[in-house]
Amino acid sequence: MNQQITHCSVIKVTSWVAGFLLFVFPVFLPFLTVSADEISDAEIAAFYHRLTSAEKSSTQAKTKASQQQVTVTQKSKLLLNKEMPSKKRKQTRTAGPKITDDLNKNDPALIAFFESLNIEEAIPVTETDEPITPTVIKKTESVYEKTINNQADNLYVDIDDKGKATPPLIANKIIKTPARVEVLSSTREETVTTKAESTLPSSQNTNTTALSSQGVSDDKQESSPKSAKANDLNALFAKAFGKKTVSTPKEVTAELRVNNSTKGELKLFSNDQGVLDKVETEPLLVLLKDVLKEHVYFRVNEKLKTQKKTQFAVLSEMGIDAEYNPTNLSLDLNIKNELRRPNILSMISKKKASVRSENKIKANEISSFINAYTTVGFNSQNESDTDFKMKLEGSLNIGDKVLETTVDVRDEEYTFSNTTLTFDQPEKLKRFTLGNISSGNRNFQENLSLNGIRVSKEFFMDPELQIRPQANESLVLDSDSEVEVFINNQLIRRFYLKEGVYSLEDIGLYNGANNIRVRIKDEFGKITVKSSEQFYDSHLLKSGLSLYAFSVGYLSNEEGYTNDSLEDELILSGYYQKGLTKDLTLSVDAQITPNSYLLGTEVLTSVALGSIKNSFAVSGGADNQDTGYATSFEFRPNRKREYISLDTLREDMLGLEPPINDFLNGWTITGEYRSENFSQINEVQLDTVDELGNIVEVSNQRLKSNLQTNFSLNLSEKWNGYLNLGISDYYDADENIYASLNTTRRFDNGVSLSLGARYDSEDDFSMSMQLSVPLSHKSSRRKKSLDVLVNTKDSTLESKLSVKPTSLVGTNSLAGSLEHYQDDDTRQQNLNVQYRHNRFESTFAAHNRYSMSDSDNTQQLTVGFNTSLACVGGNCATSYPINDSFALVTGPSNQEAPIAINNGNNRFRYSEDNDTGLPDNYTALIPGKGDSAIVRLDSYRYQNINIDESTLPNGYDTEKTEFEVLPKYHQGFLIKAGGEPQTILDGMLVDTANKPLGFKGGQWIPVSSAVNSEANDAGTIDAKNKEAKTIAFFSNKAGRFRVISMPAGTYKLELFDYPDMNDIQISVPDLKGKVHQVGNLIIDE
Repeated sequence: MNQQITHCSVIKVTSWVAGFLLFVFPVFLPFLTVSADEISDAEIAAFYHRLTSAEKSSTQAKTKASQQQVTVTQKSKLLLNKEMPSKKRKQTRTAGPKITDDLNKNDPALIAFFESLNIEEAIPVTETDEPITPTVIKKTESVYEKTINNQADNLYVDIDDKGKATPPLIANKIIKTPARVEVLSSTREETVTTKAESTLPSSQNTNTTALSSQGVSDDKQESSPKSAKANDLNALFAKAFGKKTVSTPKEVTAELRVNNSTKGELKLFSNDQGVLDKVETEPLLVLLKDVLKEHVYFRVNEKLKTQKKTQFAVLSEMGIDAEYNPTNLSLDLNIKNELRRPNILSMISKKKASVRSENKIKANEISSFINAYTTVGFNSQNESDTDFKMKLEGSLNIGDKVLETTVDVRDEEYTFSNTTLTFDQPEKLKRFTLGNISSGNRNFQENLSLNGIRVSKEFFMDPELQIRPQANESLVLDSDSEVEVFINNQLIRRFYLKEGVYSLEDIGLYNGANNIRVRIKDEFGKITVKSSEQFYDSHLLKSGLSLYAFSVGYLSNEEGYTNDSLEDELILSGYYQKGLTKDLTLSVDAQITPNSYLLGTEVLTSVALGSIKNSFAVSGGADNQDTGYATSFEFRPNRKREYISLDTLREDMLGLEPPINDFLNGWTITGEYRSENFSQINEVQLDTVDELGNIVEVSNQRLKSNLQTNFSLNLSEKWNGYLNLGISDYYDADENIYASLNTTRRFDNGVSLSLGARYDSEDDFSMSMQLSVPLSHKSSRRKKSLDVLVNTKDSTLESKLSVKPTSLVGTNSLAGSLEHYQDDDTRQQNLNVQYRHNRFESTFAAHNRYSMSDSDNTQQLTVGFNTSLACVGGNCATSYPINDSFALVTGPSNQEAPIAINNGNNRFRYSEDNDTGLPDNYTALIPGKGDSAIVRLDSYRYQNINIDESTLPNGYDTEKTEFEVLPKYHQGFLIKAGGEPQTILDGMLVDTANKPLGFKGGQWIPVSSAVNSEANDAGTIDAKNKEAKTIAFFSNKAGRFRVISMPAGTYKLELFDYPDMNDIQISVPDLKGKVHQVGNLIIDE
């Protein structure tokens, strides 16, 4: 009974509340009405269809239509969700667009649109006399989900007082109306759609009756094709910011997207109608500079540079389609491929950083080294005296200026030579050398030793500079593709590229003809092959590059010249070479003295027939010296390579190499001619005296002409051959005809056999054989071999037993050879031994020679000792001789074991039979505490220096064991192995129950690089230590962790498995290699 009373009370209260709401709600309804003057219903329809359309192309046809913008003044009212009367009721419905016909249900804009409406579905209305039972909708199914399930046709809104349902396109009104709207579902009455012009595409025309019911007439009115988009923005802004009346902002910041690729950000501006139609000009031009071709950009820049803002229409007139994308909030530019600058793809793999930036070491301002070479000789024919020789080589580098000299000591006499001052400008590829210089030789020039100055351009100063011609290929990809580049049937590089325009550059070539094929496989599986051919010679210069060297000075010593007229004469020597095109390189050269000259030129070209090199020179001078000339040529034909289909090639790449069937692998022909009066600067005829004392001119066999041909042969599958044919003619000697044939084969067991035959009109016919036999197993570390050479000329027999080193320094550097030589008159045995220590190198040689013609037997012993002293700043170390740049590596102050060092990318390997405690191979060694090591380096080449971290004592940073250097000429570097000693951190991870947390990974994050300056019993904290960094660690099974090198500072603990752990901070003192205990660290989530 009480329950019935309670139920009745609830029903009464509910009825009173419902009645009150029915009475009060219409009073407040006018205040909830929102004017929609800014958006016409036709534009709303266009916006709705744009959202539900599957067509996303920015190039979609833009249809202009007539539309009458009518202000909707009727007040909207809500139809309550209540039980309908039993009286038969019919609600007229007008056919609207069917969403599922062209719906892209993955469209993020459509998803966001429906989810933002927060619409609830109401009770469906049906034509029946029976009471209507409300349909139960699962709350987990959103309106958007029901739309995807083809139920969106049941959603209608009664927007006016006529009781007519409005199709879903009016849902956009809700964005402009913050009031809550209930939606009714009813039976749909299909009507015939009348064709009318609208802003929609013909395939998406909206029912005119529906539009008429909303106050839209059929009267034509010109409207901007983008007006709907302006109102799109109004609606989106209104929804986002909750404003009743919002217009498109006058200025917005948007991304610039060129053919779907983001290039940057810029500002857009709207017109009076709220349409974004202008862009800021200056940043647009900056971003387009890297997108458009040079001549296209010039035209665009000339037209727009005086404008602060540029209309989209102006860009379209220049072939750049511009459109604002409200979904991505971006300005989308669609530029034709023929206008776009291609993306550059280099076939050369750029050097990647292999070490941390702080481990890239710079050279010291001052460095130096002195090499000392000493030999002591003993001769059986001179038992009382010993032959002592010493040579000193010194180099001093101060601020990249290098002073060098050589001192020879013999018989208590000192001789200075090769004294030079060198200064490099790597950024300009220039080198200046003052002192004892070499002029160099080009064409018909002679290399002269001068006291003077030399200026040259050296390409080796830029290790990444490409100086030889490279091939380029242009690609236009219409879709994402896989691109493979083949040269002469060999796969060079593979790319995975997106749609766009590309230029493949720096394609390396081989001497002769190069068949370049680019295989393109698009995302649909279609394969396209692009082929081209390019000819190449390794002596060609890249187009636009030049090379030169100019020297001026006097001949350095009396032994340096044979022509008396050159004594005290100033000599100018030089050349200049330039790549005119990728197929043509030209050079000129000259050597000039006050009384003579030698001028020359050289042309190198590569054409379809082959590579051709032509040289010409003319000589002459004062004192009625006749003019002479010389010319030479070299021709290397391009080899016709067999064409292999890419499908066959792919099978070959799996291990089946294509067979070589050509007997003639390649050939060259060279020729030279010199006139009788042609002479070089330092060339003279030698004079002698006959038996009567008269001076007689004796020719030094001045060459008149020479012609020779060389052939590279494939005699069989395993035999290779080399054939040389030639003829030489002299002005003062007989003609000489010669021919030689050499064949080589390498067997599977490592044995190599060479056979040769030679004919010379002066020395008749001879044959030779050379056999090389390895005496050690392939897996053996110590390599031994036996070489035998037999030549019928002079009945020569040579045999040599060699033991080769397995390491540059240490015990494994020990090497030697035992030789036997004999000919028609001589028998000789030689023993040579070499050993290299970390601080020196030594040699030992013993020779026994017997002459059968005079029955003379001679023995000789020679002992050599070579070392070097190198200094960088205030640190010095001894080593075996240094030839170029170097690095001085110091060891830890508490070093306990030898530390090995390697240069290059060589890693340390330890073999099972190695019980020395050192790696199998290394290039330098720090023997013990307080010692240093010298690592030799090559100038102008990136090199790595690796230190064996396994032997570093605790407290040193293992990340300070790999360094990178780029030395200049004769530079020195100072490196500390392991850096400075740091604190060793030790502790335990436990939970709140004091149970260990094993196998937990985490990191110590520095709170501040500055640390407290207070001191404690263990040590003093360095307040200036700024090496604090994030350090990763891992606890063991017992929860214990240890960080072997931790800079002083304050750190915060972070464990990867406990993101919400309690805050733990520690202060690490500077203990320099000692342990700091932090005890148990309690982890609480």
